[in-house]
Amino acid sequence: MNNSEENAQEAVFHLPENVRVREVAELRTELLARLRDQPGLTIDGTRVERIDISGVQLLIAAQRQAERDGQALSFRIPDDGAVAKLIRDSGLAHAFNLNGNP
Repeated sequence: MNNSEENAQEAVFHLPENVRVREVAELRTELLARLRDQPGLTIDGTRVERIDISGVQLLIAAQRQAERDGQALSFRIPDDGAVAKLIRDSGLAHAFNLNGNP
């Protein structure tokens, strides 16, 4: 699986359409490896159509790992997308700087 894109400005990790418990183990391995190898990374959630709480836990784990390693990590999460909706519904909007309404 190759969910990454790199250019001179930024490295991007594209989440797939499904980010649920079935996909998270593989995604976690790939994402945490990318965090270790990149000085800065953007996680792009624009393609996500289905996500469950294990997907949100993956994003939180990536955020914590980046903080521990002193790495820059940012998120590209559309306000009206599945990722933002679940984050808001689970009461975690503050952790991702989501300020819109559900």
